[in-house]
Amino acid sequence: MKRKIKGYLMLFLALLINSGITVAFKFASNISYFQLLFFISMIGTVTSAFIMFAEGTQGEVRYYFTHPKPFAFMLMWAVLVYTLLELIFGYTTHYVSASLSAVVYRTFPLMLIAMAPFVLKERISKWGKIGMIIGFSGLVSILFLNGGLEGSLTELPFVALLLLGAFFDAICSISSKRYYYDIYSSVFMYNLLSFAIFLPLAFLTGNITLSGTSIVDWIAILFLGVFQNVLLTYAFVGSFRVTDTALASNLYLLTPFLTIIISYIILKEAMLLSYFIIAATVMVGVLIQYKYSERSTFAVKNKCGNYEVYDITPVFVGTKDKRLYEAMKGEGRVLAFVIKKGKVKYVKKEEEIIGNNSILKTFSKGENPCMFFTLGSKDITFMKGDIEFISKLTGFNEKEDLIFLGAGDPDRICEEFSNLYDKLRSYNSKNEIKNDSPFAS
Repeated sequence: MKRKIKGYLMLFLALLINSGITVAFKFASNISYFQLLFFISMIGTVTSAFIMFAEGTQGEVRYYFTHPKPFAFMLMWAVLVYTLLELIFGYTTHYVSASLSAVVYRTFPLMLIAMAPFVLKERISKWGKIGMIIGFSGLVSILFLNGGLEGSLTELPFVALLLLGAFFDAICSISSKRYYYDIYSSVFMYNLLSFAIFLPLAFLTGNITLSGTSIVDWIAILFLGVFQNVLLTYAFVGSFRVTDTALASNLYLLTPFLTIIISYIILKEAMLLSYFIIAATVMVGVLIQYKYSERSTFAVKNKCGNYEVYDITPVFVGTKDKRLYEAMKGEGRVLAFVIKKGKVKYVKKEEEIIGNNSILKTFSKGENPCMFFTLGSKDITFMKGDIEFISKLTGFNEKEDLIFLGAGDPDRICEEFSNLYDKLRSYNSKNEIKNDSPFAS
């Protein structure tokens, strides 16, 4: 119960932080962009470093700097989200309202849907396409409701910039579904690399100075440096690990509405009808896609008439199990192989088939080991709610189905799952599985 309460508190914190980002940028809009972003990145670097050392994950930083792929991943996040997106927020909030910035930026979940076929090889369903059309249609209201056509045209360049920022966020968000690294050291790297970019820019433009900043500016800087650049990621990921994922995702769609209300109360900004229309159409579009989309498998090639392979990596984000993290790190995934009742004749439970030792093989391909385990594996620590989360993602029924889990190189795991399935089919109801694990060579 305490764990659930903690999860909802983190979700509430994530919602508040996200709702206040453009408001904070608006508060600090009277100082230079580079001055503002230099201090934000500096405070974010110091804060994330402190937390990283407290969690004891500083050893991962050396790994990032000595391996091209993880460093490229960190640099992409640092440049697109922690540098360019924040520059866009810092610039646009000088000229348009915090509310408009928030509602336009929050279209990025729709862009995730559009990118899925290209990055994750997932097919967009009919409802996904309908959701995108409805979601983006709200932007048209800007042309007619914000002080007429002439007034609206002055806002279009800033709307275009904010859409570009949403696109940057979508690229990084969808790439995080393909790559996984320790959250504490990753956030430190994002801030450190963005600080390395803003430091020379601030120096060359003469903005490494405290002059011209007020108490209000520093409140905004501290909020953005500590909460936006660091704590938002921890709260967001933490809430998804303990609360209902669908509920957390849906509540997160409310942030543009909260920004409109906060901007009205604190900044005295007008609550224009077009803002509500954009926020509402995006929310409806995303909800339609969530509700009617098919449960996605890891890849189409891994789906057949007898079993499906599901990507359940989000369940284990933030795991404290070092073996599991090493298997997931980089391009590793955690996949679930579900066999429906009646597809094969089996007489043993999953943990008896797979054996007592969860680490069955360390493959030579790549650096990370591959682990195979089940929901009953005693040496894998599942957090409360994990099994329920896995059941929702896969449709697994504990009383009727078999389920096996693998962590590591996804292609090799799928090969082993295929071999396992073939061997399981060869058993009949009278055979007993002794020491000849189907995973054995």
